[in-house]
Amino acid sequence: MLYPICPTCGHLLADIEIEFTEKYNQIIDDDNKKISKKIKNDNTVEKLFKELKINKYCCRMRLISYFDHIKIII
Repeated sequence: MLYPICPTCGHLLADIEIEFTEKYNQIIDDDNKKISKKIKNDNTVEKLFKELKINKYCCRMRLISYFDHIKIII
């Protein structure tokens, strides 16, 4: 489960979780079709962070490393 608020800096993460997950999955799906474009993937994820105004590394780490455990169970 994603923290609703970043425990390090106190930034609200719950309001951007759905939008980030949808756009991040779209980037990953596009890159799976073009596996040799790893550098492009890094740039587009960086652009996604800038678009959502996520500037702190602690918040970026929480969003990147977040995985929905319900998908494993079901």
